[in-house]
Amino acid sequence: MIYFLHGDNDYLISRRAKELRQAFAREHSPGAITTIDGTEVAPTDLTSQLTALSLFDPYRLVIVSAVTAQAGNWTMLETNLAHIPEQTTVILTDIKALSKVRNLTITRTMKELRRLGATVEKFDLTKSSYQLRPWLETELERHQLSVERGVTDKLLELTAGEENQQARLELELDKLALLSGELTVRLVEQYVQPSPQTNAFAILEAGLAGDRAGVAQLLDRLIMTGEDSNRFLGLLASQALALAGVLTGAKVKLSPYQLGQTRQLAERVGAHRLKSRLGGIIAKLAQLDGKIKQSTPDQAWVYIRSTLSSI
Repeated sequence: MIYFLHGDNDYLISRRAKELRQAFAREHSPGAITTIDGTEVAPTDLTSQLTALSLFDPYRLVIVSAVTAQAGNWTMLETNLAHIPEQTTVILTDIKALSKVRNLTITRTMKELRRLGATVEKFDLTKSSYQLRPWLETELERHQLSVERGVTDKLLELTAGEENQQARLELELDKLALLSGELTVRLVEQYVQPSPQTNAFAILEAGLAGDRAGVAQLLDRLIMTGEDSNRFLGLLASQALALAGVLTGAKVKLSPYQLGQTRQLAERVGAHRLKSRLGGIIAKLAQLDGKIKQSTPDQAWVYIRSTLSSI
């Protein structure tokens, strides 16, 4: 049996591969499992590993990660997939970010996989709360967690903006399950740190609204997490660029999350008022960037606090 797991959601791909591996180990032997790193193995070595017979175990499982990280490995598979022994199960995984193969779905190797009846599964990043909600509710049940009203919304809010929000949510659920079988909004707020993007939006909004106390409180919380001042400034600059795009209609590439959050920020603070201040906001952030480059980490946070309190 051949499985090909691909897409840009490395978390779900790894999880599916783990499920298949565990199922094989239960039915056969953990010692009959071979793992291969596709970023390092040469085509000839990969061929021999896939087509080899074991003298000790009649059944084998071969897991090849990042199988398209080297185009030569993917091309080689076309002529060798048919020679894999019937007793060998193969799991090929491909992370889109590492792939060196263009137009994957129309390659000869993909056509050969389909001809041989391989199981092809695609895992994409889920980028909207609408899509994530049913998945999160299922995961809460799987972790045997009972939740009060508002917990699902709070989890989605605090982890929004992560590159792979599903992976972050799964990590947080594993942690919360160790703390309590019953989740409250207060417990979630206490133990789940907001994503850097969520923090940046909240702090920028507090600054733009003139809420100095809010800026101070949010920054204190952020500094306690060990956040890097340069990375935070980069996020602020990104949010300011997004704000400029939304207010002026300029073409700026934004994620659905960033676009939605920026529009909401503009509505809450006042789009007309923000538009008239936009030039000054950008100028102050540029000055802040220059100061931070020449300062220590502690000094950097002082400059950030001062700028956001008067932006």
